[in-house]
Amino acid sequence: MAADIFKERRTIREFKVKPISENDLHDILDAARWAPSAGNLQNWRFIVVKDPDQKQEVAAACLDQYWMADAPIIVVVCSQPEKMKETYGEQAEIYAIQSSAAAIENLLLSAWSKGIGSAWVGAFSEEELKRILGIPEGIDIHAVIALGYPRLVPRPPSRLKLSDVTFYGGYGSTAEPGILPVGPKVEKTAQDVIHKLIKKKRR
Repeated sequence: MAADIFKERRTIREFKVKPISENDLHDILDAARWAPSAGNLQNWRFIVVKDPDQKQEVAAACLDQYWMADAPIIVVVCSQPEKMKETYGEQAEIYAIQSSAAAIENLLLSAWSKGIGSAWVGAFSEEELKRILGIPEGIDIHAVIALGYPRLVPRPPSRLKLSDVTFYGGYGSTAEPGILPVGPKVEKTAQDVIHKLIKKKRR
């Protein structure tokens, strides 16, 4: 997978009328399966939706986002949290979400590497999706993913600079390791270092 794929991937909401092969779908879901998970419990479960009428129902359950129904495949990402709760207790919910998110990102990037677009949808009625897809109680729904070949690829969205979002050694500290941060005390220290070096050279 090319490194540029992380920058090239886009959220796609307009799809071509072109099916996704079973082999490609298998590879995409298998990539999701290989994501890291807390305790290697692999809590994720994937429901593949292809039936046109069922896709319409899923789109309606996603707060009437009917553009989703144009995607050839919709994947509903669920979580089986029982083992997580047995192992991690109160932390189970957050670990289940984190693990599922890792699987989703693998899915999105694997799809894009095959020229297949995706949209990660988090707005939905869990109750309606459970009814439509026969999802039992005790199973959590984390995301709905629309998959299809892009009809339109949006321009790159803006991104904050890496220096705006990266701290070193503590929140808000932007000085990289080995580089003296700016400040009166540090400036004095830096001057002392320079003076010592000059003295050594004179000797």
